[in-house]
Amino acid sequence: MKKSLVKLGTCFLIVLFFSCDEKKSIPSRSAINAINLKRGELISCGPSGSQFGMVEFEFSGSQNVKKDFNLAIALLHS
Repeated sequence: MKKSLVKLGTCFLIVLFFSCDEKKSIPSRSAINAINLKRGELISCGPSGSQFGMVEFEFSGSQNVKKDFNLAIALLHS
């Protein structure tokens, strides 16, 4: 009984090891653009005319990406 549990556990670990072996790659710019994350206008659940809080994170990317990132964080915490 004990040997069969060891064999079963070993088989499980082998299957788990090979099933988790996926190649991680950075998606291309066209693949990112294809999902179209910026689809429309922002809709706020708060009173009209109210503004989001201000956030400012140190960011090593471009200014456009930094602006979008800070807006996303402000929306997340609004």
